[in-house]
Amino acid sequence: MNSNNTHQSQQPSVINTSFNMNSTHLPDGQSQMGYDSASDVTPGSPTGTFSTFSMTSTMNDRVFREDGGRRFQAQNDEQELERLECQHRVFKAVQAGVNYFAPVHGNLYDGARGLDIGCGTGVWTIEMALEFPNVEWIGTDLAPVQRDLDLPDNLHFAQNDITQGLPFPDDSFDFVHSRLLVMGVRNWKAIVDEILRVLKPGGMVVMIECDFPWGLPGVPEDQWAERAKGHCKFSDYLKMAVENRGYDPQAASRTISRLMRSSGKVRGVTQIESCLPLWGWSNDPHLRRAGEIMRADAEDIPNSVKIVIQDACEVPESIYQEIKRGYLADLGRPGAHTAVPIFHNYGWKI
Repeated sequence: MNSNNTHQSQQPSVINTSFNMNSTHLPDGQSQMGYDSASDVTPGSPTGTFSTFSMTSTMNDRVFREDGGRRFQAQNDEQELERLECQHRVFKAVQAGVNYFAPVHGNLYDGARGLDIGCGTGVWTIEMALEFPNVEWIGTDLAPVQRDLDLPDNLHFAQNDITQGLPFPDDSFDFVHSRLLVMGVRNWKAIVDEILRVLKPGGMVVMIECDFPWGLPGVPEDQWAERAKGHCKFSDYLKMAVENRGYDPQAASRTISRLMRSSGKVRGVTQIESCLPLWGWSNDPHLRRAGEIMRADAEDIPNSVKIVIQDACEVPESIYQEIKRGYLADLGRPGAHTAVPIFHNYGWKI
């Protein structure tokens, strides 16, 4: 690993927001991923080293895939883009104004290469490219929704489906990051294996995901329903939908770190537990600010996941509206400290 690091690490304090959940995770899937690269014509990277791979930055023909084989068109869906940007602002607020909890500086030295998988609008990748201007950054996502104006010179975006493999050769990156892939991945072993394939020895992987159910951090689980009955009912249905669609509700807290360790290819596996408050209930200034930012998005969550819950759990419209009303009633209710549990898992390739 190159030690010529000109950045000084300033780690934010880690907030203790333990959810103390005891559910068991689902077993890993058995599907295989291919490594075929995309066939699009590609502009070169700043150094020319990635010129053989598919890079896109267009905002045209936007398509969001909710699930394998099922597609939803979202042309000019500014509300969806704002939701993704809101999530980023909430993460950053929780993390005391920085873009990471993990000690990333040692792998983001001059000349390093960083990959952001599932980059969404690209806001995190852009900010990292500006913070680390001598690192070559690539952001990939299933849908080409990234900004395409005034991008840093050290950044490219690639349209790619991680579940089909990454279009890069072995040992390509010094740093790989992913965040909130949970509703698009059924086979986490394949994802971890693919990330380790493209990561250089000594390279760092950071994977940040949420768990289900969503509860009340710092509150014993047997008191959740007493304090936020509507939130818990909604969360239980969301967890049921996740399981019924074949996703892993405890990928963040259990599966990812276990797969990193069991691979035999990752050292220093570490997990940091955090949360995204759904409203500004906390006395901690960072969590309170995050909750204030999150409130509007939290109110829209039942609309965002309506189809998923109704289809996967066979819930009629009248019942779903009742569930939604109960969830919304707990936003702002004294003592209902509702939040999304988040786990940051990271380590270094051997």
